[in-house]
Amino acid sequence: ATAVQNVRNGQQSYEVGSITPRNGFGECGGHYSMYTQPVRCRCGFGVCLFFIGTRVFVSVTLLNFLTNYGTIAWRSPIAILVNQQRKSIETMRTREEQLVDASLDVGKALLLAGGEVTRVEDTITRILHAYGMQKIGVFTITSLIEVTACTPDGDEIVKARRIVGGFTTNLNQVEQLNALSREICSSCPPPQEITARITAIRHPKAEPGWISYVGAMLASGSFAVFFGGTLADVPATALLACFINWMDRKGIYKKENQLLFYLLCSILTGFLGCLLVRLGAGAHLDKILIGCIMLTIPGISITYAMRDMLLGESITGLFRFLESLLIAASIAGGFLLSTIIAEGVL
Repeated sequence: ATAVQNVRNGQQSYEVGSITPRNGFGECGGHYSMYTQPVRCRCGFGVCLFFIGTRVFVSVTLLNFLTNYGTIAWRSPIAILVNQQRKSIETMRTREEQLVDASLDVGKALLLAGGEVTRVEDTITRILHAYGMQKIGVFTITSLIEVTACTPDGDEIVKARRIVGGFTTNLNQVEQLNALSREICSSCPPPQEITARITAIRHPKAEPGWISYVGAMLASGSFAVFFGGTLADVPATALLACFINWMDRKGIYKKENQLLFYLLCSILTGFLGCLLVRLGAGAHLDKILIGCIMLTIPGISITYAMRDMLLGESITGLFRFLESLLIAASIAGGFLLSTIIAEGVL
């Protein structure tokens, strides 16, 4: 390989290649198989791109930091503009609009705690009547609450609230929300106080975890014996009940998809039940699984669905009834699938 230096058009470049003879006598011609690279220009272009990319990255990162953390001294104009827009929207809301929002919060809390649709509609109507609202219309299903009302000045307010979250059966919260609604109708507190009270009811002080575990063990063990099991089945049933209660408290996939949660819970519980019976911790697998199934059957939801349909709320009743049937089918299918898998593996 030979390095040949040429000067072309006033630029200096390096060409590296092998000299190839052009004739039979071995004469070297002026043509080479060469690779040409302007080294200085390529390095300079790469350095420019590096500095430009670094400056853009630093600028975007700093702008994002100043936008999200507006409590520091140097605040970006975007963060200031966004905060001013939020404050102006809050100040534009009238007292009646804040009241409708507070009543929607009460209705949402009732639905999530397991309250009936008729209870939600009646509660919102009574609260708005207590503050002088007229022509009140409330439409509620399990996933939506819509309210229309006229203020004493004749202005019409229409608001809707999408209900997203895990539905539970917490009769204690339902009772507290009922007491709060009666207090609101009698004393008419400001909307801000209503919102604070609702938050306190929905996020109470956590009770000791051992209470729910003991209740689950007693319930599942009693059902296992009631349906024909023996005392030898109680330890395995109690252990599986603790596992089910642990999954329910953790809420694994429960808020995102209840069907997936109950299917996963039943599959794992059934597989563990088969394993415990093979190890000698229980005698009757079917009685053990029946005791565990009784902890997950949506009996209250089916009762509420039938009540809604008898009270004329056909849409909500059908929604709840169909949801309860799907949950029951996922539970039964999960236990059946787990026993089939366990028989093939164990």
